[in-house]
Amino acid sequence: MTLLVEHLSKKYSVLRNQKLETETLKDKLTAGLKRVFSPKKIIKNAPHEFWALNDVSFSLDPGDKLAVIGKNGAGKSTLLKIISRITPPTNGKITVRGKVAALLEVGTGFHPELTGKENIYLSGALLGMSKIEIAGKFDEIVDFSEIELFLDTPVKRYSSGMFVRLAFAVAAHLEAEILIIDEALAVGDTQYKKKCIDKLEEVGKEGRTIIFVTHDMWALRFCNKGLLLENGSVVPTDSLADCVAKYSGSGSPQKGSSWSGKFENGPVVIHSLEYTPPKSPLGKGSVSIKISLLQAIPDLFVGFLIVNRSGNIIVRHKITGESGSEIKFLQGSYEFLSEIDPGMFLNGIYTIELDILLPEGKKISHQGIAVSFEIFRPENSGNLQDTLLTGWKGDFKSIPCMI
Repeated sequence: MTLLVEHLSKKYSVLRNQKLETETLKDKLTAGLKRVFSPKKIIKNAPHEFWALNDVSFSLDPGDKLAVIGKNGAGKSTLLKIISRITPPTNGKITVRGKVAALLEVGTGFHPELTGKENIYLSGALLGMSKIEIAGKFDEIVDFSEIELFLDTPVKRYSSGMFVRLAFAVAAHLEAEILIIDEALAVGDTQYKKKCIDKLEEVGKEGRTIIFVTHDMWALRFCNKGLLLENGSVVPTDSLADCVAKYSGSGSPQKGSSWSGKFENGPVVIHSLEYTPPKSPLGKGSVSIKISLLQAIPDLFVGFLIVNRSGNIIVRHKITGESGSEIKFLQGSYEFLSEIDPGMFLNGIYTIELDILLPEGKKISHQGIAVSFEIFRPENSGNLQDTLLTGWKGDFKSIPCMI
């Protein structure tokens, strides 16, 4: 076991009706006299207790990747700060076996007056690594961070994006058994976020334990466990998918959309186009196309378009056979099944249109043959998709069928 959290609680004292304006000398003298002559009177600014965490327990083994999910104020950051030994708990116990590398809010863990290069060595030293061990990882860290030109610049002059690049590179590459990542990745650009998620997947396969906090549900796909916090307490869940479902409030699941009939245009007959939504919040949807050919058309182009609400094509894909092989269409009936990852789309309504062309370029399908789906995720931020996608690929397979 790498990490054991037992009945962890954290209490803060908060002043009631705390005034934001600056008090004058007269105000302070008046308040002091009131306390002297009315000692039993309840003072408005008396502190009250606020429990940021309340009886949180869980355990992680080597190689576990835990997604900590919850709304703002649920206690996620407080939990990570306690595990990182930045904040002491009020009650409970934490047992940590191994070194901990943490990337929390921007600015945590680096000395602002030191250069990027100096902070790399400082971070490694704090993890108990020798100078030789850090030097062995130095080039990998620099290459991953993509800020080689600024290594000799004090990090206080870095932009937030540059800071996160270097901080993540250091945390992910230095030798630590437990890697803790808070929502710091929300600062980076979309391409670098994807690069970081890929690195986290790689780190997880190496047997290191990861605790990861984000509001972007797509980014949690490399995790194998989930912890849902609400008002400082753990919400009981059966799995990561159940965790995401309860967080997202998926009481309004996606509905399927389909078209069926018999549209005949020359030698091609279109029978159906159907979209099936994911069965779970972390699952994939699918597109099914059924056609038949009255004669062989070896070079027929069969694919589909995904169009956003503004009419822009964000996905254009050609149907291929196993392992991307070309399909030589003979006379007969075909069904094509494609998986679609909803996590690659921003919130909104999308339309799937058939894209079938004869060898001479004549379009077979028409706009009436289309289906739609809607993506809705609360707090959908930090998505890894650019505005337009081209050359998108899914897992396609062609299946001969009888219609």
